[in-house]
Amino acid sequence: MVAISKSEFGIDIEKVKPIKPTTLKKALSDIELNEIYKVQNDDLRSQKLLKIWTIKESILKAVGTGLTIHPSKISINNNQGTLNNTSYRYFNIPHVPGFVGSIAMKEGKTVI
Repeated sequence: MVAISKSEFGIDIEKVKPIKPTTLKKALSDIELNEIYKVQNDDLRSQKLLKIWTIKESILKAVGTGLTIHPSKISINNNQGTLNNTSYRYFNIPHVPGFVGSIAMKEGKTVI
């Protein structure tokens, strides 16, 4: 993957693997966790869970702190994440079989 920007951005890509919601429960809001549990298929649930994880981790990478800030501090909604009253725009990386990923940057910035 190649990304070019004049501003900070973050990328996270994860291999899709079986994962239980309880594994990342502390990183999710109640709303996010409820959305995960609505998915009946285990494979699709793992994919959705990892998608949320990559969004949060890409935002933390854009901030420059990585996991020194707890992912539960990020709220995500409608392709926007919020951390400490700062908005971040995120995009899902186009489907690559077996992987999910996200790219994030501060609202108003662009990445090519």
